[in-house]
Amino acid sequence: MKTAATEAQVPPREPPDAVEPVDTTRRTLAGVRAVVGVVGYVVVLAGLGVYHVWQRHDARRLGMDLSTETLRYRAAYEEHKKLKLELASVKRVDRLRDNAEARLGMRAPAPQHIVEIR
Repeated sequence: MKTAATEAQVPPREPPDAVEPVDTTRRTLAGVRAVVGVVGYVVVLAGLGVYHVWQRHDARRLGMDLSTETLRYRAAYEEHKKLKLELASVKRVDRLRDNAEARLGMRAPAPQHIVEIR
């Protein structure tokens, strides 16, 4: 049996019409924030991927440039060695004497043509 005191303690239930409508603005903002967060994450990952590909491409290009320059260096070094050998042969005394006699008509002076200056 219910008494007046127990009835006063329990608040009466409201009919379903009186329930507050759900705030859709908050749900929409939360959804937009989630979408923006996911898009931001994807953009950052895509940026990192592009950066990685660019770095790999740059490293490959530098490797090819290094390879080309190494070949040019080796060719120049071989030419340098040939030129040093040619210079050594041109500087030989007997070859200098032969060229002076053949091309320029020069000859060694006779002892009577040598004048000492003191």
